Parts: sequence; C-alpha cells; structure tokens
Amino acid sequence: MRRSAPRTALGVLLGLAGLAAPPAARGDAAQDAMRLQLLSPAISGDGKTVAIVSLDPGDGPGASGSLALFDAGGALWRRLPLWAPQRDPRRAQTSYREATRLMDEAGFRRMGRLTRHAEKTIVRHKPGDPAPRFEGLFSHGDYGVTVTVTGGTLKVEAKRGKRTLGPWTVAFATPPAACPAVAGYSVSPARAGLQAASRLLALSVVVEDADGNACFSHEAVFPLK
Repeated sequence: MRRSAPRTALGVLLGLAGLAAPPAARGDAAQDAMRLQLLSPAISGDGKTVAIVSLDPGDGPGASGSLALFDAGGALWRRLPLWAPQRDPRRAQTSYREATRLMDEAGFRRMGRLTRHAEKTIVRHKPGDPAPRFEGLFSHGDYGVTVTVTGGTLKVEAKRGKRTLGPWTVAFATPPAACPAVAGYSVSPARAGLQAASRLLALSVVVEDADGNACFSHEAVFPLK
C-alpha cells in the first residue's frame, strides 16, 4: 500500500480556482475547475480527441496548470493554460471559460474509469535512497493494464482477454523548478480512463516531492491496438 500524500493532485488542481480567490473572481472559475476535473480524462463526441487536466502549465506565463489535448494517435496537439484566480482573476475566468466551452462544443464526456487491483511504490526520501518507482495493475471491462513509472519513463502493457497489447514507453521531460527533486510517482484511477469503443487509454502520472506533495504531472494517451 502506498503512503497518503498530504497534498493530492486533486487538491492541487482544484486549488487552481481555490477558495482564497477574491469574491469577484470566485464562482464561474471555481465551478468550471471542478467540472473540468470531474470530466478528466474526457473523450470528444467523435472519439478523436482526449482532454486531460494537467499540473503542467505549458508556456502560459504564471499559469498553474493546463488542459492537455491529445489526438487519437496519442500525440499532444494543444495545451490550454489555466490560471489560478488568486494569482490572476481575469485570466483565470477567461482560461476556464475557454476550456469548458471547448469541452461543451466538442461533446466531451468522461472516459471509463479504471479499477485498481494492486499498487506498489518506492519513494526516495533522501539522496541515497533507491530511485522512485510506481507499479500498478488496473482493469476496465475485458482490458487489463499494467503501468510502471521509473527513471522518468512510463511503460504501459495491456491485455484484452488472451491478447497482449504493447508495451509502450514514454520518456518524460525534466520537471520544472516546482519539482526540484522527484521523490515519487502516482497514478490514480480518478485520473485515468479507458474508452473501449475507441480503444484509447489515458493516464496522468503525478510527480511528488519528498513531503508527498503533488508538484507536477505528465499525461499520455495510448491507442490500444
């Protein structure tokens, strides 16, 4: 069993529109932030695009996160920065309004939630400790999914019945200054999805610091073919 993090990814993402925001900036941005998080990861009505709320701010100056958009081949094609109301109320309302409008117009809906069966983590508490590692076994319908994160690389293997799919690997870029030392990784069913109709798997890998705080995230989409 893994440790409980004092500051979860969900808490951080919802904090983008936190209760500390000025009264005039609350409301729409906070509600939209909650709605985006509950929908994520989501798939468009035509099954060609996946949207995932991320802790990666992209190239938005001062942004606290983003809405990452992937095509059905798993390529990131757009990132919409999201701003926290307490930092920039005007940009926060504009960014969340744009993101939710995009979700509505493209008919995005929540992907099928994964079920977690087993999980094992290694956390680096001090420099001499082993490298951080995450291993998890998940399923959805007749799909079984094994996720491994170590050395800054995500590896995914899947099975559908007796048929083996993958493996796929993704090497992550170095996290920003917000994560000076990566201590652990986590993958939660709440931030993962599998759409059987389009055979798309979406994952968000949360990066944690030595105190267990979520300080960044990497997202990936895999066509299970």
